[in-house]
Amino acid sequence: MNKQIKRRTALIGVGIVILAGVGLGSAVATSSANQQQGKSAPTKVAEQKGVEFKTNQKGQTYGSITVVGQQEVEPDLISALATNGKLGYVNNAELKAASGHPSQFKSPADAIKWQDANGKRAVSIPVYEEDGVTKVGQFVLKPSPDEEPK
Repeated sequence: MNKQIKRRTALIGVGIVILAGVGLGSAVATSSANQQQGKSAPTKVAEQKGVEFKTNQKGQTYGSITVVGQQEVEPDLISALATNGKLGYVNNAELKAASGHPSQFKSPADAIKWQDANGKRAVSIPVYEEDGVTKVGQFVLKPSPDEEPK
């Protein structure tokens, strides 16, 4: 019984080492591939509330929304999957405007007015490459089923 536990522990350890090696290998391969294609990895990193985001040539941060404590930290360009299956980034300001984010309104009356005019329709915004300029597709915001027109 003790030998089985030691054997399983050893196998799990070997598995972790293999997975770590595969992850490191793919990271190196991706970096090498990007350099060979003429895409140099961004060298600038910006820090927001303890979270590091890469920055593009325009100084925009890009990456995924990260939760620190109970607060979301958002880059300027947020990772998104376009309707055509391509990965890219949506502009945070465009996303907030299209989704009716509370930060877009000065009063509850403004929010209700926006919701009455826009809350029940799908909205499409561009998905960009990390440069924040080159469009690679569209991201569609759809109302929840209980908000859709009947």
